[in-house]
Amino acid sequence: MSCSNKIRVGGIGTVLEIICLDEACKPLDVSGATKLDMIVIKGDGSRVVVAAVVSTDGTDGAIRYVTEDAAFISVKGQWQRSADIAIPGWAGQTDPIDFMVYPAL
Repeated sequence: MSCSNKIRVGGIGTVLEIICLDEACKPLDVSGATKLDMIVIKGDGSRVVVAAVVSTDGTDGAIRYVTEDAAFISVKGQWQRSADIAIPGWAGQTDPIDFMVYPAL
């Protein structure tokens, strides 16, 4: 395990996290979500949808996906992630978050 915040190609156990916010930029309670997915656009433009989980109890809006094999983070470059959720009274996607994937050393 590394103390670096850089995401590298081939990383296993890499945590991709999103804090879901409401219109007032306050954490959105996702504890009662009936849909909790993360959309990932890879550096080559391919789109992957994975099942996310709440990071804590869901009241802080934090969701995450943890990579399970080296094939998931397969290309370097600019990536994006966003949440696709459904909670009582609202369903939709969050704004995308850009992040960089660096080559493996």
